[in-house]
Amino acid sequence: MVVGQPRDLTDVAINNLSFDFLFLMCYALAFSLLCVAGAEALPPGGLRVTGFLLSFGAWGAALLDGLENSNLIRALLFAPTERLARTAALCAWAKFALILLCLLYLAAVAYRRNKRAASALALLAFLLVLAPLVRHVAGI
Repeated sequence: MVVGQPRDLTDVAINNLSFDFLFLMCYALAFSLLCVAGAEALPPGGLRVTGFLLSFGAWGAALLDGLENSNLIRALLFAPTERLARTAALCAWAKFALILLCLLYLAAVAYRRNKRAASALALLAFLLVLAPLVRHVAGI
């Protein structure tokens, strides 16, 4: 067998989940920086503070994504249990909720600054987060 070549579908799944650890760092950094930039573009007040808090929320989503991936990898390597599946699902829902909050915040900032940019951001939010989530829930 060639080194680095997956042996079966379990290895493929584990490799994909391992690659997701890199992706989660990228989206956490991107959303965190966008929330900070959005907060700095606003005058002092509650919406500005919300942006700074959500910048940490993006990293919280990445932590939840890492926990989700870890539970899924454990389920693939060892015997899957209901506890692992429930924990992974709970982490996934919480992660999506935090990312959705970041997107809604960015849409609110864009709306305050430029209504056209808000429309584009809302469409991006739907395509990136809501559409895959709807497909997942619907079982498509």
